Amino acid sequence: MTKQNRNILFTTVAIDKETDKMIDKLCKRYSLKKREIVKLAFLYLDKAHINPADAPESVKSELSKINKRQDDIIRFIRKYEEDQLNPMIRTSHSIAVKFDVSVKEQKELIVSEINTSRELQDNVLKKK
Repeated sequence: MTKQNRNILFTTVAIDKETDKMIDKLCKRYSLKKREIVKLAFLYLDKAHINPADAPESVKSELSKINKRQDDIIRFIRKYEEDQLNPMIRTSHSIAVKFDVSVKEQKELIVSEINTSRELQDNVLKKK
């Protein structure tokens, strides 16, 4: 067969029956071979920088750490909104209001000038 042509060296690791059952269970759940699940598990531990010897105290403590981190982020967002975004919004709204007022004044002035010009034109035309 082709097994002789492969350059892959396999090694054996001794595990207890309980661990073997856990691996079998995971293999069935994810439809993987034992060597695939072991390789993927080690890649995950390496990529996530997880030390398996430093097991978390409890799921509850890990969740509380995550919740604390989320609360810190939410506090930061609210503080930023209060200190930076709200003043910018108020300033831009103030500018928009001033612009609207200015446009209305300009419109009234232009309409007034147009009406005055029409009256003058009508007066000139009536004299002829």
